[in-house]
Order: sequence, then structure tokens, then C-alpha cells
Amino acid sequence: MGDDPECGRTTEARTEIPKRLHTDITDPANQPDLLIAEGRLTVPIVDVYSIGDPNVCGQRPMSCPMPDGSHATLGSADCVHARVRAAILGQGAGSRSRSMRLCVSPADQPGSCATHVSTGKAGLTNTLAPWPADYAASILGWVHTRMADD
Repeated sequence: MGDDPECGRTTEARTEIPKRLHTDITDPANQPDLLIAEGRLTVPIVDVYSIGDPNVCGQRPMSCPMPDGSHATLGSADCVHARVRAAILGQGAGSRSRSMRLCVSPADQPGSCATHVSTGKAGLTNTLAPWPADYAASILGWVHTRMADD
């Protein structure tokens, strides 16, 4: 992947950013989906993202490697979250974790789903089922339920 001013990080950023991360984080054996699927992550998690997140190239189609070794054409944001979503779904109906695939759009770009960090901005709504428009309240409810788990 070369430099793409419209999508993704520059070659320099892809080289420099990993240098700031601890080796435990960059170890391929510690990818989040593996930690979940193998039961090494023992706390519940909530994976929240908007399908048009411009920080990960939004809905740009790409060939996405799936956990079973196959490839599927997905939007880039969906691809970034596909393995974690699959690991959470693989835990079954009794899982305390959830993956929330949302469409949260900036006010000046309705229907774009182009929000990065959708949990940090007040007044935004989701338009993608099955999650409610007030997804933030749903997340807060999930947190309160998890606090009562133990």
C-alpha cells in the first residue's frame, strides 16, 4: 500500500507509529481476535465502530482475510473489525461481549457513516439496525450490566 492522500496512513506513518507500541501489542500472536477466540482475554469487551470511519478508509471495498483463511470483499472499516466481530460472535449467545456495527454520520455529511470515534461526540445518532439510534445509551447500559456481573 503506497501513500494515498485520501485514504490510509503515509508510508512514513506506517513505519514510525509501530515503533511507539510495546512489543506485546505488536506481537501477531496477541491480535485482539485471537485473545478473544482463545479465551486469553477474560474480560468482556464492546467493539464499536461506524462503517464509514474515514480513519480506516470507510466503506472502500477491499479483499479482507477472514478467520477461516478465506477472503471476502468488505468495506475497509468492516474489514478492520471483521476478525474481532467473528471472535465475539463465536462466543455464542451467552457472550458478555458485543460488537456494534453502526452508521454514525457527521451533521454536515448525513448518511455517510463517516464518523471516527463515534463514542466521543455528543448528539450523534446511529441509523443502522439492530442498534438503537441512541447507541451511547445502549453502551452505557452494557457497562452497567457488566459492572453487576461480578
